[in-house]
Amino acid sequence: MSIKPALQGLLHVAIKTADLARTRRFYLDVLGLQEMPRPDFGYPGAWLGLPGPGPIFHIYAGGPAMGPTGLAPQGSAAIDHVSVAASGYHGFIARLQAHGIAFREFIVPGTPLWQLFAYDPSGVQIELTFDSRVETGPPPNLSNGHRYVAGQSRASSTRRATPAFESPICARRTHRQTICLFKCQSEPAEAGVFGRQWMARPLLSLFGRHR
Repeated sequence: MSIKPALQGLLHVAIKTADLARTRRFYLDVLGLQEMPRPDFGYPGAWLGLPGPGPIFHIYAGGPAMGPTGLAPQGSAAIDHVSVAASGYHGFIARLQAHGIAFREFIVPGTPLWQLFAYDPSGVQIELTFDSRVETGPPPNLSNGHRYVAGQSRASSTRRATPAFESPICARRTHRQTICLFKCQSEPAEAGVFGRQWMARPLLSLFGRHR
């Protein structure tokens, strides 16, 4: 009997970069991911993720990242942003400020979700989403020029600190902190993980169970 075709979840996001060192620092030092074992593909790169979901971001460098033009692309074209769930809202703000990375803030209407938006060194916009019901401190700053507006990218932030981590893209554009990956279909979340229909359920990936 054949298996019915069905998607099981988002496994990873692959990002091309012209600067592997800066990109690795962004995902390891700023977002707090871990370096994961990576097969030898014959070109430089990195797999970055968490012990539960496994590698979330696959970073391409060298020839495959450059393509026929010899230049790595910037931004994410038709993809506006990549979203990951996180905790420790104000801890992440402090970390972004300490690394000199511009960011914007948002509250998803009608939900308890707070969000931070920032760019990685390749110009890919990363969205961090938090459950305000388990966060502490003041709500997001939604003042003009700092509030995230869909379709308006690369805004500078009034909450940016003196740069300590300088990415060419981030510089121009602008507790416990954890990140997890979520399944693609919209199902009610398990108790204590955002709740109801606002988020999808944790991904049970091929690399192990979400923790």
